[in-house]
Amino acid sequence: MSNQELEQLRMLADPHGDFIVDGDEILFYRAGKEYNIKVRRDASLGLIVSSQNGKKIEDLPFLKYVKDCLIGFPTLATQVIKHVNQKNKEQKECLIQSPIKIDDECYGNGVDALITQFINPPIFSTGLIQLMAPAGQGKSILLDMVSYALAKDYTGEHPLLLNIDLLGRFVGSIEDAIAGALNNVYYFPMSQIEIMYAIKNRWIVLALDGFDELISRVGAKGAFLKLTSLIDQLDGCGYLLISARESFFESQEIKISSQAYLTPQIGTYEKKDSVIMPWQHEQRKLLISKYVNANLLKLNSDNICSEIEKIFDNDEELLKNPFFLTKIIEWYFEDRGNALKIESNLDSFARIQRVIEKYIEREAMKKWLDSDGNQISTMDDHRNVLGVIAEELFRSPMLRLSAEELKICAELALTASHTESKKIEAFSEKIKIHSVFSVVDNQYIFSHIQFSNYYLAIRILDRIKQCNFDDLETFYTDKEIPKEVVTWLKWLLKSEKIDVKLILNKLESKLKIGNLQFLKNNVSKLIVLILNNRNAENSTVNGLMLMGDDFDDIFLKNVLLKNSDIYQLNLLSSSFENVKVENSKVFSIQLDVRSKYLGIKIDQNTEINGITSSDGKDIYSPRAISKILSECGVLENERYDDEIEKDVPENVKEVVARMISKSNKHFYFSSEEVEEETGNLVYDIVKKGIEHEIFKERETSTRTLISICVDKQMLIEGAEKTVSNEKINAFWSELAINT
Repeated sequence: MSNQELEQLRMLADPHGDFIVDGDEILFYRAGKEYNIKVRRDASLGLIVSSQNGKKIEDLPFLKYVKDCLIGFPTLATQVIKHVNQKNKEQKECLIQSPIKIDDECYGNGVDALITQFINPPIFSTGLIQLMAPAGQGKSILLDMVSYALAKDYTGEHPLLLNIDLLGRFVGSIEDAIAGALNNVYYFPMSQIEIMYAIKNRWIVLALDGFDELISRVGAKGAFLKLTSLIDQLDGCGYLLISARESFFESQEIKISSQAYLTPQIGTYEKKDSVIMPWQHEQRKLLISKYVNANLLKLNSDNICSEIEKIFDNDEELLKNPFFLTKIIEWYFEDRGNALKIESNLDSFARIQRVIEKYIEREAMKKWLDSDGNQISTMDDHRNVLGVIAEELFRSPMLRLSAEELKICAELALTASHTESKKIEAFSEKIKIHSVFSVVDNQYIFSHIQFSNYYLAIRILDRIKQCNFDDLETFYTDKEIPKEVVTWLKWLLKSEKIDVKLILNKLESKLKIGNLQFLKNNVSKLIVLILNNRNAENSTVNGLMLMGDDFDDIFLKNVLLKNSDIYQLNLLSSSFENVKVENSKVFSIQLDVRSKYLGIKIDQNTEINGITSSDGKDIYSPRAISKILSECGVLENERYDDEIEKDVPENVKEVVARMISKSNKHFYFSSEEVEEETGNLVYDIVKKGIEHEIFKERETSTRTLISICVDKQMLIEGAEKTVSNEKINAFWSELAINT
């Protein structure tokens, strides 16, 4: 038996128990139980285990014995099946496959596509899949379906998917989440060492579902450093998956944090982006067909699908959402479409709002009666109470509330609206059985993210209308308001009659409270939404901090923005009329370089770091930025740096750009990969980069890996101008002279 095989066995044994090797026999203890196994070497199978505790067993290859007999993977597979069945027991018959796109390649069956990825991992790197979709698009259900498929057909040839739900269940770290899920969800205890061992051997794929929720609790830096530590422990083996809202992965803050902190020193990773595609007519028809079959109905699924689409005017925003579509189908079969009649000429948000209200009316109001059969609540009661609860859940570190906390929220909300005490008492007693909540570990959460997003937007809207911002820093200091909530607010606020000047003054005062980044960013988001209101012309705002896509689908008119930090100014999906930006920093501008009038002027004192054109090309040269923005009418006059630009050949810049692109995807990359695309010039560039400590080499048994160890943005800018990093300046100066 080799030393490596002995060490693997010793790792799984009790640390303080005997571990005795006597020829081909090994005695050890695991979980207090004695094991005495006999091994022998087989020419074709390698090391095999032939007996255990004196009993002859079927010859098992060593790793299969470890996996199935010592750790007990067949039992884990059974526990996974039980968990998925229990979690989805009410809708199991109607679960359907979602189409998925993995690195721009589309697959009709998301389950099969992910399984194919898992059984074909990268050879020299840890696979890292980023699974993304809009809120409510079925990320968790897809992962459950993959878990179920791999566990149901478990033979040991393919890995199991261990799906760890990070939504509020655990606090602190990824390790805590894994241990908690194994002990409390799957009832299958494994040590952290055994988990890492199983992932490295490709017996387990680890899925961290709700990675954005972990970041909301421990911060982007902490979460990505934990993920880095995990990748380092895997040392270029295994597969990981993290899932989050699509808007999370697209945000500027997360992109910056990922590049800064997802930097393994031992292992390396190969990242793939996987996007769950919206449901189309085909998926809707299939869901209806499954519902018809599950309920033994003799109806034409195609006709029903067409009728539902007609009722909702083929509204893709509503019908592409699995949650809403499932409810709509249930209601259709209850009274053959009569419950679905919704006013015509509504936009998507109005229709979704009607569906949410209909859900509350059917599932709660009609069932909440007193002893005389009278309703104890109104729609306004539910709206106010659920808004307060949504805000408390947003503030809660665990993203959950106890039954007592729900009751207190209901009492506070109804007391504030001057509801009579008898009704307050009756409502508060029933709140814990409200149909919008699910119970997990005796704690309450919204049963679907759509409820959470909508009612948090309603609560913030109420604050805005009442100009109630006194305790805003209590709720909005520790995490970013989700994009989906902002989108709802944008729609709700667009035509609302509000006192714009008073609200802007109150909100602007909150921008000056210390150095609270999340509070400043959240308040800035609200200010932009107020400026989007039709009554917001002729407004001036100071000190905004906008981190991501806060200008998407915004219309501003006669507005002056001063002394602000704007990380992404989108001139493609927004409209401006006589808008000015003064004395600010703009980190990135998205625009169509062919445009001649964009309705916005940026003064000479505003710093601009980059442009992304409509064709996806990134431009960082100060001279090029100045020229393009002047031609588009955004700048009054072209700006030129006083410095003479470095005369670096374009093909050299292209090679370095490719290297940066590779490092964004894999962190480590090989010179050979870049050479295939750009030629052997890469070797001279790498050599000079290592001399100037721009690049770092890491030798493996098969190839030399390269990583970039300076700020990538500054490295790009250094090709055009002098930057604050002298190593970067020296690197580009030498390339300008010697290539």
